[in-house]
Amino acid sequence: MYPSEPQPGQPAGEPSYQPGPEPAGGYGPVPQPPQLGHGQPSAFASLRVRLSDALIGGGALLVFLFSFAPFISYDDRELVRRLEDENLPTWFSAWALETFLAPLTWWVIIAAIGMLALVGAGFTASRDRQLLGFRLGQAQLVLAYFAFVVLAGYALSAKTLVFGSELQDESFSDAPTGEMSFGWGGVFMLLGALAAAVAATFAYLDIDPVIWPLPGKAQLVGPPPQPGQPAWGYQPHSPHQPAPQHPGAAPQPTAAQPGVAPPSDATSQADQGEADGGHGSPPAPPQTTP
Repeated sequence: MYPSEPQPGQPAGEPSYQPGPEPAGGYGPVPQPPQLGHGQPSAFASLRVRLSDALIGGGALLVFLFSFAPFISYDDRELVRRLEDENLPTWFSAWALETFLAPLTWWVIIAAIGMLALVGAGFTASRDRQLLGFRLGQAQLVLAYFAFVVLAGYALSAKTLVFGSELQDESFSDAPTGEMSFGWGGVFMLLGALAAAVAATFAYLDIDPVIWPLPGKAQLVGPPPQPGQPAWGYQPHSPHQPAPQHPGAAPQPTAAQPGVAPPSDATSQADQGEADGGHGSPPAPPQTTP
């Protein structure tokens, strides 16, 4: 059974179905079972998302979004108060030019954007396709570890505005030290890079399960059954109910009349001859069909 064009008088939006071939025995049309994997699946249904895609994409997105948050900030409260009185910044993002951050932090953000682009390319291209001599998984591995190592170095380093051991004397004992700490934006960037690096490692080791579509849920593609028909195959009629007859077919014996065969054409003609006084035409020989 296949959907056809709406017929005249049929409400709009309701598909009509053409009946299929009827089997012998008068059981009516047999509904076709739904097929798996046939038809025209939607783009969302054919999308396959792996665990590495979700973790690398989410981690790279964290690195990019929190690059606008405080990456480093001053620790000295007295210095912070003075800077606020003069309307000067007390923290700097990863995009800042005033400190020692750029351009290394920019490269981390560019690496995060590159990871997002590779995740998107994995949905449309093969994972074995090479880019500058690297496969997509290898390129993700390099970018993720680069971002994680650089951010970990920033988090572990001592950050101060005073450079040189000759300046650490008594003349600077009462002055603000200018020490800075790793901001909460940098912490989220480091966590995102760590998640991307771990996911890229497992993907490189081929430990990468599919998380969408969910396992065990296959999509059924096929026409729905007609009203009054079972959803799968057909069921035989009850022995207490007569089976439906085809138009023009000879009547079939029912359960109430077992063994009673329908009258043949020869018997009907003989009865008609007796009714005419025995002068009826002789019965015609039975015809056989090839």
